[in-house]
Parts: sequence; C-alpha cells; structure tokens
Amino acid sequence: MVVAYWQRKSRVKFIIAVLMFVGLIGTVIPRIPGTVIIVSAVLLYGITESFANFELWLIASLISLTVLAETGGRWIRIRLTQRYPLSRKFSVNAFAGNIAGIVVTDVLFGRTGGFILWQLIAGKIFYPRWDMVSTILSGLITAAAFRFFCGIMMIILVVIYIF
Repeated sequence: MVVAYWQRKSRVKFIIAVLMFVGLIGTVIPRIPGTVIIVSAVLLYGITESFANFELWLIASLISLTVLAETGGRWIRIRLTQRYPLSRKFSVNAFAGNIAGIVVTDVLFGRTGGFILWQLIAGKIFYPRWDMVSTILSGLITAAAFRFFCGIMMIILVVIYIF
C-alpha cells in the first residue's frame, strides 16, 4: 500500500515536471504563455496534494512572476520593436527564410556554389534591410530571454519549496 502511494506520487511529480518543462519551452515561443502553463501545472500539483506544502507567499510569488513575465515580455517586445517599419513577423520570416535558402542552395549546388548563388539571388534584397531585421530580432530575443528567466525562477521556487 505504501509502495503504491509513493509510485503514484512520483508519477504525479513526473507529469508536473514535464508540464513545467513544456511551459519553460513555451516562454521562448511567441504567443504561448509558458509561465501560465507553469503556474497551472503547480496548481494542478497543489490540487492533487491538497496544497500540503504550499504557502501563501509562494503562490503570490508565482502569480506575480507570471504577471511580470507576460506583461513585461510584451512591453519589452513592443518597446524594442515599435519604431521600425518592418513587422516582427516579417523579420522572423526573413531570417528563417534566408537560413533555409542558404541550406537548400548549399545542398543542391555545394557549399561554395550554393553560397554564391544565394548571395546573387537573395543578398540584394535581404542585406539592405539586415540592420532593421537584426535589431527587431534582438528585441524579440530580449523579450523571450526575460520570459525564460522568469520561468526559470518559478521552477526554482517550486523545486526548492514544494517538491
């Protein structure tokens, strides 16, 4: 009976840890509220354990970090990218498309031939805007890093004080 209880408890902890990891990955992906997923996983764990190890300050800290990460991440993203005429979506797609184009032409025409061909075709279009694209991408990376840092802090609090 005791063994079954500990097996169930360790299965629940494993599932919650996987959900928190998914939430952490979600912090770096736009439009996925990773910190909300982490808090939801923690609250689900609290429900299964009758909130035995939970303290009010800990729940308030996790919710505060969630609000800070989601609103702060959006504010950072908007603030660092708003003064440029290129959209955030265009910047990400242009960067990803450029990398994919380089890889495909390298595969089809060899390393040197593919690079030269890609630069002749796409370099004239892409590189004049590279300063704006890289600035927008650095703003998006800063916002994602902020959300990721908040997610890490949340997981550290959970591991230290709840698990």
